[in-house]
Amino acid sequence: KAVHQPMAAIRGKVEAQSGHLQRLREAVMQRLDGESQAARESLQEDRRCRLERQEGMLELLEHLLRGGTHA
Repeated sequence: KAVHQPMAAIRGKVEAQSGHLQRLREAVMQRLDGESQAARESLQEDRRCRLERQEGMLELLEHLLRGGTHA
């Protein structure tokens, strides 16, 4: 047997689902923002470490080119 729901009840359910989907979407976007921020910070840290290593190698090369010995 067919169950007929009043339009108001159907509209209410649709709006509730719509609100739920909107909140879910916002939560997903916040998480993605957080993950991309963490990825950017990690990348910046990697670059900083790489630059420090390169600076160290340059200092060593300059020292060797000046005829020094490396301890």
